[in-house]
Amino acid sequence: MRWFLLMLLLVAPSWAAGVRVEAVRKGNDVVFVAINEEAVPTTVWVEAELEHLEANPPLPLSLVVPAGKTVRVTTLHWRGPQPGRYNYKHWWELGDYRVKPDEAVTYRIPFHHGQSVHIVQGYLGTFSHQDTYALDFECPLQTPVVAARGGLVVAVIDQFTEGGADPSLKSKANLVAVMHDDGSLADYVHLSPGGARVKVGERVETGQLLGLSGATGYATSPHLHFEVYRPTADARHRQSLAVKFNTAQGAQQLEQGASYTVP
Repeated sequence: MRWFLLMLLLVAPSWAAGVRVEAVRKGNDVVFVAINEEAVPTTVWVEAELEHLEANPPLPLSLVVPAGKTVRVTTLHWRGPQPGRYNYKHWWELGDYRVKPDEAVTYRIPFHHGQSVHIVQGYLGTFSHQDTYALDFECPLQTPVVAARGGLVVAVIDQFTEGGADPSLKSKANLVAVMHDDGSLADYVHLSPGGARVKVGERVETGQLLGLSGATGYATSPHLHFEVYRPTADARHRQSLAVKFNTAQGAQQLEQGASYTVP
């Protein structure tokens, strides 16, 4: 049997260790395996173009790979007599798309007690939050940013120095990502260069210092972009969550244009 193999590059977050999908020959078959080098579960989506081959289970498919594990994705069986040909690609995202976040949880406004913050862009904002439940908190450079909810630090990036209105800078924002106990995640984005104060694998509590605010990436002024989410099954999108925060008036969603004092 003759094989022609074309491997396409994965599409994945640039700041994480990663998930690889490899093709392993076993006789006339080829087995795809997913290797998760992350310390948390990841959602992986695999698709392929096949000629004279049959995938079992069929592609495309979504799967969740446990932390630090290698799992079989699918096996390609030769249907002959012509040579088998395939190419494939995969996407991955931190977290398990099947989780059901706890909707009863309320979050802390991610700054020190007594600080007043202004929401310059709210949920479903028209500038850059279309279809996204995310918040932009206006704050001076180097403002301490604290955990809105406890969890495990799963990503830290703080080497970028540029910021501005150029969309090409979207992938160059410094951030800290935290996975909560219910499997949801939170991103704290646009931190200052070298501004992270935690490390991957560190457990943090609500109110613990994560880093210092900045304007790195796709940002025209200093602010903190905050978003709670879980991955989607295709690992190419996120399902953002419209969470509530503790305020002096009780638990509520924060509104664009309003100011709040951290209780």
